[in-house]
Amino acid sequence: MKKITVNKFVLICHMLLIILLAACGKTQKKQALSQSIDSVYLAGKISTDSFKHTFYIKSTGTADLTLDTVVSSCDCMTVDWTKKPVKPGDTAFINVVVKPNRASTGEASKTFMVRTNTQKKFSIFNILYTL
Repeated sequence: MKKITVNKFVLICHMLLIILLAACGKTQKKQALSQSIDSVYLAGKISTDSFKHTFYIKSTGTADLTLDTVVSSCDCMTVDWTKKPVKPGDTAFINVVVKPNRASTGEASKTFMVRTNTQKKFSIFNILYTL
């Protein structure tokens, strides 16, 4: 069995240390993540011509969150949302105004979908109310 000299041993240890440091120094790819603070709004009984609510989405990843598009289920809803990138730790908003069809009575629900730059591309939000 060959003996490893001290110099060779030190050289091998240094090489292993450099490889380990290089592997640890690699950064992970930044990723946008989001968390819906509230995805369902229970508006209760509505007696006005319209009502509004603000939904919030928190940016929980390591990259900026963007809300690309917001699509509502009917023309009775108007939506406005944060258009700028949302930094990690900050919160985006979605303002919704609903103008219910007064010809209807009883329970109703409205839905809208948000497309983001996260791995889970779409989030669904609901508004429930009674006329």
